[in-house]
Amino acid sequence: MTKKIKELANDVIKNTESNNFYDLKLHFISGKTLNLFCDVTPYYQPEDYDENWVICDIRSNQCYAINKNYEIIISKYK
Repeated sequence: MTKKIKELANDVIKNTESNNFYDLKLHFISGKTLNLFCDVTPYYQPEDYDENWVICDIRSNQCYAINKNYEIIISKYK
């Protein structure tokens, strides 16, 4: 799987989709789609696992995450 993700390294996100559970679809110019699913909920064990997914734009120094309470967290990359 890691080899397939590396294929997206130089691709560009064309658009995104999200549902009520913050599952995320990233559509790339190449025609590929990356699906990110939120499977960490407030009841997830161990309790120290807080994030569902994090995606960062290194150029703009911004990261976006969904935590286990389905809250959007915006932070700096560095």
